[in-house]
Amino acid sequence: MKMQTRNIQAFAFFKRTVMSGVFLLLPILIIAVLFAKIWAPITKLVERISYRLNAEFLPGLNGVTILALCAILLLCFALGLLARLAFVSAFSDWVENNIIKVLPAYRYFKIIALEKMGVAHHEDQVCLLVYVQGTWQPALLIEDGPGTWHTVFVPLAPSPNIGTIHFVQAKHVIKTDHTLNDFHEFIQRFGKGIISKAEIQLPETMD
Repeated sequence: MKMQTRNIQAFAFFKRTVMSGVFLLLPILIIAVLFAKIWAPITKLVERISYRLNAEFLPGLNGVTILALCAILLLCFALGLLARLAFVSAFSDWVENNIIKVLPAYRYFKIIALEKMGVAHHEDQVCLLVYVQGTWQPALLIEDGPGTWHTVFVPLAPSPNIGTIHFVQAKHVIKTDHTLNDFHEFIQRFGKGIISKAEIQLPETMD
């Protein structure tokens, strides 16, 4: 009986870990495919310029490669400037919302990537401690609901992107100053460091 229980637990752990890997791999594959699609036409576009300049800046790295990389960086910069415009931002939100319908983990990995680059917004990464099912658990704020209710996501360690949705009252929520990247690491370590690093004093009793 114990052996059967261990096998079930091992399979459940394996399944959660595989799903976590899938959610991590999908955004990377999407970015790689998009980059490949952009790379081909841009290299063709700059090839003539590179040929005319007879550019050979580094051994083994021709002008086409360098100009293509510069063109992609300039394109991203230009799109970043456009994203500041209201109507472009609204269109970007519409596209992102449709992507999330197909790839629910997209926003999560987007915030992780933005945070690593130092451009994440605090309101997009509110990490919490919530009192649910008779105990305090780490969670992410999904939405401030009507009145004193909040929608939160409670991850299932060690996979921070797999978990359950809960609706909790504000009195059962403690906000932390943890970044999403820190939160991700805490969950992978089964919660180690969440309370101590935030210097939080949890209530001894709850209603």
